[in-house]
Amino acid sequence: MIAGMDDFVSYLYALVPLVNSWAYFPQVLKLYRAQPIEVRSVSIGSWVTWLLCSAITLFYGLFKLHDVLFCVVAAVSVFWNVAVIMLTLWKLRAGQLCPAPVVLSRPEAHSMTAGREHQVL
Repeated sequence: MIAGMDDFVSYLYALVPLVNSWAYFPQVLKLYRAQPIEVRSVSIGSWVTWLLCSAITLFYGLFKLHDVLFCVVAAVSVFWNVAVIMLTLWKLRAGQLCPAPVVLSRPEAHSMTAGREHQVL
């Protein structure tokens, strides 16, 4: 390998958990602030698949590679996957317990009361 490239790649790889967190955090924050109805489009199946892949990567690093940095990178990925899954499930559950109010807008209701605000009975 090119002299110094080995160290450069190691330093670059050490930044991956920070970049990963920087990328995940706004999405997790948006998910946290979202209404339960807004999270229905989140695919739990996809996130669970990504979580399983990240967990397998972590276990591979622990038991085969014995590489601390590799394990840290994988653990950060596991953490953010769990965060997205848990927030999504929490929001979906909150939507079941306390559904969002349904506002029905009937044009005839508005036209029947129009002009009555100032009517004296």
